[in-house]
Amino acid sequence: MQVLPFYNSFPRWAAVLAILCVAMFSALPAGGAEVSATAKLSSSAASVGETLRLDISVTGANPAAAPEIEVPGLMIANAGYNRSIQMTSRSGVSVMFTYHYSVIPQKEGEFTIPSLAIRAGGQEVKTEPLVLTVSGQASAAMPRGTRQRGRSSHAAPPEPQERRVQQKIAFAEWVLPKTSVYVGETVPAEARIYLATNVGWNAPNIINMGGEGFSVERFPPNPKAQQVTRDGEQYHLLVVKVALTPAKTGKLTLDAAEFSAVAQLPRRRAQRPQMPGFEDFFDDPFFNRAFMVEEEIPIRSEPVEIDVKPLPTKGKPPGFSGAIGQFKLETRATPATVQVGDPVTLTAEVSGLGNFQRMEAPTVAEAPGWKVYPPSAHFERESETGISGVKRFEYALIPDRPQTALPEVTFSYFDPSREAYQTLTGKPLPITVEGSAAPTPTPPPTATAAAAPAPGATPAPKPVDDILPIRPDAGRAGLSFTPLWEQPAFRLAQAVPLVALLLLAGWQIHRQRSGNSALRRAAELRHRKQEAARTVADPAAAPEAFYTAAIRHLQLEAALRATGSLATRDPAALDAEAVCATRRVDPALANAIRSLFATHDELRYAGAGPGNGDSISPERREAVQRTLQQFEQSHA
Repeated sequence: MQVLPFYNSFPRWAAVLAILCVAMFSALPAGGAEVSATAKLSSSAASVGETLRLDISVTGANPAAAPEIEVPGLMIANAGYNRSIQMTSRSGVSVMFTYHYSVIPQKEGEFTIPSLAIRAGGQEVKTEPLVLTVSGQASAAMPRGTRQRGRSSHAAPPEPQERRVQQKIAFAEWVLPKTSVYVGETVPAEARIYLATNVGWNAPNIINMGGEGFSVERFPPNPKAQQVTRDGEQYHLLVVKVALTPAKTGKLTLDAAEFSAVAQLPRRRAQRPQMPGFEDFFDDPFFNRAFMVEEEIPIRSEPVEIDVKPLPTKGKPPGFSGAIGQFKLETRATPATVQVGDPVTLTAEVSGLGNFQRMEAPTVAEAPGWKVYPPSAHFERESETGISGVKRFEYALIPDRPQTALPEVTFSYFDPSREAYQTLTGKPLPITVEGSAAPTPTPPPTATAAAAPAPGATPAPKPVDDILPIRPDAGRAGLSFTPLWEQPAFRLAQAVPLVALLLLAGWQIHRQRSGNSALRRAAELRHRKQEAARTVADPAAAPEAFYTAAIRHLQLEAALRATGSLATRDPAALDAEAVCATRRVDPALANAIRSLFATHDELRYAGAGPGNGDSISPERREAVQRTLQQFEQSHA
């Protein structure tokens, strides 16, 4: 963004064209236009140190130069000029130049700004003298940082209504919706910068925004300027929007918002001999603008004190993970009909206003027959500061038996407007899971059991050693001339191995499908563990992201080799003791793991801890990575 007057944005060819136009119009006769000059002071009474505005206007012709004004006891500085063209019935086109000055009284008394002689249109015109009465020191002194040429570093306190408020060349202010918040609560704030419109400006630079104990996020990077009226004066307004999140409790000070901007201030060029017929052309203020003075103006707001309260412990739900604001919960699942072992996608959307950056996923209740995997998260902001929007969590659930409903989803948060914890419950989600439960394998029979006869069974008859005689009277009922492969008994006998093969293939498919859920879970855990390892190895990772990835790495590694009841639990629900229970770890490693979990909890809930800040020491990063490596190498 660049706030500059129109003439400073001319390309070179346009500047040459403008010079030719000025030369042509300057050479034209005045056409009988009346030339006049007036002087106007913003107030005829002031206090020592108060800034007043003096305007010198010349109508009907181009003035030769800005008049020099010197009055002992008064500090008078040129603050720029305006040029306008008027249409009149008498003379047609009339031009008006208005020079602006800042006047600061240095002592008490009565001062006279004398009549000023100005050469314009080949003649000399004079202004009327002005009288200024100066009383003692004002109760509200001139703002700190104010200097000649109208420099001002911050907004002055409001003046009484019966006195005119002097114009400041630039100032800034903080605008917050409230000054009493809870720790971890994200609050939108604005740093407003006001730049006088009668001065050319370059884009302001941000020097400092924030304070100790605050996390500050800025939006957008390049604010657009708009013209506003403040205390009866015209300003360019730039609004820098930020999101403030306090990380600790107590009386915190939001430091002054500090900026700097380069102002284009005019400087009168030295007088030179005038050429006959061209005095108006060469003394036009357009050429004086080539002699600009660039000054860097510091702009500073007042600091703001904010009362940061701790979150109450009374009524804190077990599933609370640090979300603060006002939220809504919506859930849905697809598809509505699946087979046993097929995945179901459960989507939970949290929308509203609050600290989405610190929000953890909603809790999915444990339900028999369901395996729940860690969710993925995606945030869609609805405001520039990211304080409002929708955060979408997607879970993968796999049933191992027929089901008619999905597990319950709950989300807990703290509402600062009600000063109480709230728990949202997703609507019941029906689902149809078809198929049969995975069979429980039975042990194969032993050789002894196979050899023992069943109770009550008739023993087989002993074989007869005698040779039976031929019986010619048995008849020929069993004889047939039909080929063997066309006989029903042969076909039935051939169908038996085919049916057995089909049954074997179906059993293999069923067993493979039953094992797919475990394989998919193991693959998902390894993938998420690799992502966490990359974050831990990244030296640029922020403290909160680093410790969150380290905890995830431990939980996922523990879940990969866990047995018994721990093998079916959500890895995110494993605490330090559960992680240590999955391996044979020595006391030193167990203490390191507990310390890592404690540091992560401090950062997540209170924003404090050994790693709080913009970075983590290399020694601390190496110690954490060494703990993770030792845990991986330990025996289950």
